[in-house]
Amino acid sequence: ASSDISIESTVVETEFPPSDISISSVVKTRSTSSDLRTHPIAANTSLFTLPSNDTILTLSMLIFCQNRTFCCGTWGVDADNWWIHHPHWEIVSENGTHFCFSPMTDLNRTKFLRELHKLQWEIDILDEEFIPYEDYSFQVNCSNLIGTPNSWCGLGSYLRYLYDTFWYAYNHKLPFQSLKRAAWMYATNNTNSVGYCADKDHSCVYLPVSPCSRTETEHKHYNQGHPKKENTTAFQHWIWLQDYTIRVKQKIRQEVYHMKKPYEKLLSNNNDNNGACIALHVRRADAGIPRRPFRRFAAVSEYLALLPPQFRNSNRTVLLLTDDSTTIDEVHQYYNCSSAPF
Repeated sequence: ASSDISIESTVVETEFPPSDISISSVVKTRSTSSDLRTHPIAANTSLFTLPSNDTILTLSMLIFCQNRTFCCGTWGVDADNWWIHHPHWEIVSENGTHFCFSPMTDLNRTKFLRELHKLQWEIDILDEEFIPYEDYSFQVNCSNLIGTPNSWCGLGSYLRYLYDTFWYAYNHKLPFQSLKRAAWMYATNNTNSVGYCADKDHSCVYLPVSPCSRTETEHKHYNQGHPKKENTTAFQHWIWLQDYTIRVKQKIRQEVYHMKKPYEKLLSNNNDNNGACIALHVRRADAGIPRRPFRRFAAVSEYLALLPPQFRNSNRTVLLLTDDSTTIDEVHQYYNCSSAPF
């Protein structure tokens, strides 16, 4: 660790990277260019140590790195604050106990993210001296903040509104923040859910993009759209801005990993005509809303009626994908999930 951080803890040696995490040869041989720097806690050793007691992890920045080619941590280590200020690193692998990041190899992308993050946080992501303490005071001028409140619409439209307003702010060299208004329709009221947070909006799922207040009432709203021409520098920057906006929080990634694990074998058996699984997507986010064009609220039975005849009376498992929790309630109420599992 850096010399000004004192850590007293029993440690255990762990293989680095963990043997069951697949790190591609591309990652292992990535450039150690000075343009792709990492956290000052990095150690050039073949082994790294993991604290046995996570109560010492108050700085939220104990990510263990090697040779500036990848940085790994355990799910018990809160790495969100680290990733917020290392947007030029990407997740390359996750398993039941660990996750690993590696620097992006596209230096043009790193250059763009450096400029974007500087605008949002007044921090240079390539500054090796910066340590993202939780109580760090960010010197961002929020007086000219460009903000967009939550909108009551489907997920795609909701995020598109965020992207386009953020794009306007970036092009005018102004900080952007997604402001609070109504609760997100995808938010949960279950305080025991991993997806719950007090704001009940997308901030429960994605990393913050700015230290500016989300409760400002006097702010400017702009939505200038996005670059129309693909294969242009501006369009590529807009795509990278999207990726920056929706970096998923660690607790959500961990939950998704463990949630999907039991189904991997089941889904892998669906590669031939005798596959054991039927995927069903029930979209209801904007159904029943009084606007044009009007989308009728369809029952699950209507979806199942459209299955090919050879599948209707099969014993296949139905993988239900939906944006509306009442769809799940409907299935439990009208279908015997033990004989025809969803």
